[in-house]
Amino acid sequence: MRFIIAGQTGVGTSELVLRLAKLTETEENTLEYIAMAFDDIIFKTVELLKNAERIGTCGCGHSGIICQHAAHLLHGIFLPI
Repeated sequence: MRFIIAGQTGVGTSELVLRLAKLTETEENTLEYIAMAFDDIIFKTVELLKNAERIGTCGCGHSGIICQHAAHLLHGIFLPI
C-alpha cells in the first residue's frame, strides 16, 4: 500500500509509520514541556496573589463579569480585594 503525503509521491507503509511515530513523540515532548511550564506559571501566580496586600480586579463587558467572579472567589478565600 502507498500513501501520498503533502504532494510527495508514493510513501511506503513502513515509512509512514516511522513518520507518525516521530510526530507522536515530538507532540508528546511538546505537551510535557507545556505542562511543566504551565505548572510553574500557576505556582508563581498563586504565590504572588497569596502574598499581595491587596488585589484589584477591573474589566468592561465580559471581562468585567469575569473580574466580578474572580473578586468573589478571592473574597471567599479571605484575600483582601
